[in-house]
Amino acid sequence: MTVEISYIKNKTSYKKQTWIVSKQATLADIMEKDKRTMKMLEDLVYKKGSRTVKKVVIDKILTKLSLGKENKSAMHEAR
Repeated sequence: MTVEISYIKNKTSYKKQTWIVSKQATLADIMEKDKRTMKMLEDLVYKKGSRTVKKVVIDKILTKLSLGKENKSAMHEAR
C-alpha cells in the first residue's frame, strides 16, 4: 500500500507519502491493530533518541496492491 501520513516535529506539522505492508484493510484497523507497521512508520519519521511523543497518523490510502490470499482452509485442516 502507498499511504499518506502526517506527523508533528518541532511544533510543525508535516505530511509524507510512504509505503507499508499490512494485513489490515482500513485506516482505523492499521492504526489500532497493526503495531509493527505503526512502529515502522515512527522509526521512519523520528530519530532513535527522540524524546518527543511519537505520534504518526495515516491520513489516506493512496494505492493498494494485493500480494496474495491467505489460505484459511489449509489452516483449519492443520488443526
